Amino acid sequence: MKKKWLIMSALVLSLGLTACGDADNDGSVDDTPPVTEEDQDVDVDNDEDTDEDVDVDDSEDDENNAEEGSSSYDEVELTIEDAYAKFAEEKPNTDLEKLELNYDDGEGYTYTLVGNDGVNHQEMKINANNGDIEDVDEKEKERDEEKIFDAKYVDDIDAFVKKAVDETADKFKSIQWDVEIDDEVPTLTVEVDTEDGQVDYVYNLETGELLEENK
Repeated sequence: MKKKWLIMSALVLSLGLTACGDADNDGSVDDTPPVTEEDQDVDVDNDEDTDEDVDVDDSEDDENNAEEGSSSYDEVELTIEDAYAKFAEEKPNTDLEKLELNYDDGEGYTYTLVGNDGVNHQEMKINANNGDIEDVDEKEKERDEEKIFDAKYVDDIDAFVKKAVDETADKFKSIQWDVEIDDEVPTLTVEVDTEDGQVDYVYNLETGELLEENK
């Protein structure tokens, strides 16, 4: 009888130890620290910093291009036809004696239109980028008929200038030109500034002939 009691006691003890072991397993503590709201904010901020686009300041490059002349010439908005129309509106009945496009590193391109209305010498400078009249000069002076040329040639200038620019496109930096009577011929002289120096093209506006090319 005593032996039976001992067996029963051992069985009860064994079952109790098993139950305690299961309880320990079920109630085990996770040593991993919980993720706090602050940690989540830090991760979000880091992601935002990684994805943020970096703005590159191109203003210095644009400035350099403008100083070279090529980009600023491409951006000239006022054509010589428009410049002459403005001149004719401000100075009606004025015959042309000279037209110029000049370039300055700091100021860009400027048209100069010179003529005579029969009584006064008229000269006007117009900003080629924005069309503003920058200077007007008027003084009494008799007209010199030998200097007068037909305003119809104004419409031909751009085509010849473009031709000269295309000839030096790979090395083109800036350009200047002028139109005036030379030996009774309306003559366009185009001065192209290139990386290798200046190249001059001289055209007869009456015939379209290339009179000279100086490198």
